[in-house]
Amino acid sequence: MNKVNFCIPFTGYSCHSFLSDFAAVHTYITETMLTGESDKNLGWYQEMYYFLFGTLTGCNSFLQNMEQSRNDPAEDIETVDFCMKFCGYAYDMVRHNMENALIESIDRGYPVIAKMKNAEFGPSRVLIGYDKDKIIVPACSNEQSPPPTAPIYEEIECLYIIRGIGRKERTLLDGFRNIEKSLKESIQYGAWANSAEVFDYFGKNMKDTPFEEIKSRFEAVKNIAWNFDRCHNFAETFRKRIIPDLRDIRLDEYCKQIDYWYKQSLEQQWQLIALHDCRDWSERRWDCLEAGMCTCVNWTMESLAKNDEEVLKVVQQMIEVLEAD
Repeated sequence: MNKVNFCIPFTGYSCHSFLSDFAAVHTYITETMLTGESDKNLGWYQEMYYFLFGTLTGCNSFLQNMEQSRNDPAEDIETVDFCMKFCGYAYDMVRHNMENALIESIDRGYPVIAKMKNAEFGPSRVLIGYDKDKIIVPACSNEQSPPPTAPIYEEIECLYIIRGIGRKERTLLDGFRNIEKSLKESIQYGAWANSAEVFDYFGKNMKDTPFEEIKSRFEAVKNIAWNFDRCHNFAETFRKRIIPDLRDIRLDEYCKQIDYWYKQSLEQQWQLIALHDCRDWSERRWDCLEAGMCTCVNWTMESLAKNDEEVLKVVQQMIEVLEAD
């Protein structure tokens, strides 16, 4: 048996996902393994890194559309590759002989991230040790939907094995370009793009739309708002600025602007949730009242879209600053 001394809490903003688990592993490597310190608020570091990696990969700019037909990029290999190379980690993706790969990594002192075949308790896990053919996972928690048991090898699709630390192959500028691309796509293809049409009560004859369909549309908006959360998962990166590159004084004013726009988004996203949760869905109301609630959705969506557009402008200005180097 062997295991690493991994005592990093996971963020309560997520279940086990690659971004959360990678943030925990990165916190372990940079804040304890390399420094030997143990008196830091490691949960704070993990959460700030979770926000950082989600933002710089563009995942925190992703926006689902009303049909939920867009694929969230958070578990894509492009996301994995950016995070690893941004931190300077050489890594392997192992699909065969996983037991030997885990043993070798743990014996070198590095925890491992596993991608699961079934995402019932989250699409990934952190593996911190082995006992013969059994896998050991961290005892610390705080994550959403914690899995009841450690995984077995048959449940794992692949392992991400960190082989060491070297030259960083991705930069902050690369991260800003990811954000720019993702925000553009969210504005063009996300929920903002077609909400006005979906909730045009009189113009689209929604008075003849089955009540269950109207309820379904409000439910979809609620789910989008729950997962949106730009005020935390995006703006915290530019409030706390956990890495030195983000503390460049040339970025000071731009970071404040991002904070300003996405603070407004916080109340607006909760307006959308309230429009679903604070009404009685047992019966249809008269047309003008139904139309009024649909209009509230559209006004709120327009405001949220404007905030995304303003943040996109700010990110493009930051790109210009860094490209001038």
